[in-house]
Amino acid sequence: MKVLLSTCCSLILVFWTCSTELQAGSETTTLFQTGKMHFEAGEYQKAVEAFSRALQIVEPDTSNVHLVRLARAQAYYGKGDFRRAWADLNAVLRSDGLDGETLVSGLMLRATLNLDYGKDKKAFDDFAAAINTSHVNNSLRSLSFTNRGIALINRGEVDQALNDLNQAISIDPKSGFAHAARGLAYLRADKLESALRDGQRAMSLNPDPPTAKIAERILKELSVTGSSPFRVSVQSLGSS
Repeated sequence: MKVLLSTCCSLILVFWTCSTELQAGSETTTLFQTGKMHFEAGEYQKAVEAFSRALQIVEPDTSNVHLVRLARAQAYYGKGDFRRAWADLNAVLRSDGLDGETLVSGLMLRATLNLDYGKDKKAFDDFAAAINTSHVNNSLRSLSFTNRGIALINRGEVDQALNDLNQAISIDPKSGFAHAARGLAYLRADKLESALRDGQRAMSLNPDPPTAKIAERILKELSVTGSSPFRVSVQSLGSS
């Protein structure tokens, strides 16, 4: 059995966890929310179109531009258009005066793209930079540790992954995503009781669909007689 745990899934959570609000006219805000709705439904082309229209009318050289462009970068990533995702992402990260939350979201998307291209060192540098960036959003900080923990699971570095995931949960004990990810790490470590506990905890926290899917598969794997925890694998950068 293979559990698809996509870093892209976690990035969806990253951007919408960012508490920085779009400060703009009603039309821009409506287009942004429309793009978000399409993005969460997996309708990435429609999301791109909505975010692109918002960029046409948003005031240039403001934080609004960074927020909308980063959202479009993630929509491009979701639809597999890495070239345009890179273009939007670089435009954001090269800008001066980014707030901490926007910077963290950008760094984690860049880490995801670097992993896609096999540039693990650069990806882990970005994860570290995201963790060390100053901001006050605990949900986003927890998610930063969760993302790096997932990447460590994929590298087979389970003990280090557990360190990150324990930190993520200590920061945000109600993160179902962090509990689901730690449940997978425990499976890899053959700690089945702990995996069961985290899978059940993730399901109790009103999880979003990607998190629920991970937790359900943890519980299903544990219910199979004679199953091995090493049959459950984590793939970064798959489709959600």
